[in-house]
Amino acid sequence: MSSSSAVARPSGALWTRLSIAPFPVTLALAALTCALAPAYTVRWQIGFYPTTVLEDAVALTVAAFAVESWRARAVPDLRSPFTIAAAVFLVAGAIDVVVAPDLRAALGIYRAYLIEPVAFFFVLASVVRTARQALLVLAGLGLGGVVVGVANWVVIFDALLHHTLNPAVTAPVVVYDNANDVALFLVPLIAVAGSVTLYSSNTRERLWSAAFLVVAVTSTLLSFSR
Repeated sequence: MSSSSAVARPSGALWTRLSIAPFPVTLALAALTCALAPAYTVRWQIGFYPTTVLEDAVALTVAAFAVESWRARAVPDLRSPFTIAAAVFLVAGAIDVVVAPDLRAALGIYRAYLIEPVAFFFVLASVVRTARQALLVLAGLGLGGVVVGVANWVVIFDALLHHTLNPAVTAPVVVYDNANDVALFLVPLIAVAGSVTLYSSNTRERLWSAAFLVVAVTSTLLSFSR
């Protein structure tokens, strides 16, 4: 099997029946997780376990993938050009955790910034097989970007109306803790939406991407990111 194949295909009629959408729940949860990307700022605790909305969404997506893989009798194929690099990254992070002065804080960072993103990446690599599925995941990111952008419009225009906006200091922001985070989230999405707008052969995709660009570019400019 080539490295581009994300999941080892089981033989027989079962795979034929599932070939159109073998991971429907995982794919839907992956798109939802992408839409909830800004929600890492929403924190809570489940008992003694600190977590965020985004982390919970990632965990649900990974769990759904495990269940659907088991039901389809499909063995995840982790081979990719990034597998070795990801493994080295995880090992290096584990070493940092061991020598960290605050073990609890280090474990939290290791979980949130290394384990969960790597796990989510391999789930996406396994379930996203067509351009339409990729666009669904991108639509989730786009929805999250629109929510962040429009919410930031509100606080910026409110500051303008009350004559409290001062470009010499950090602009007001909502959802994130810093106005720069708005641009950090939106600018990569602007690049993707720009490419879809320019090169997609589907008129509807181009129109939706162009509409997103209007919101995202305006929001980035209004963030006064430095």
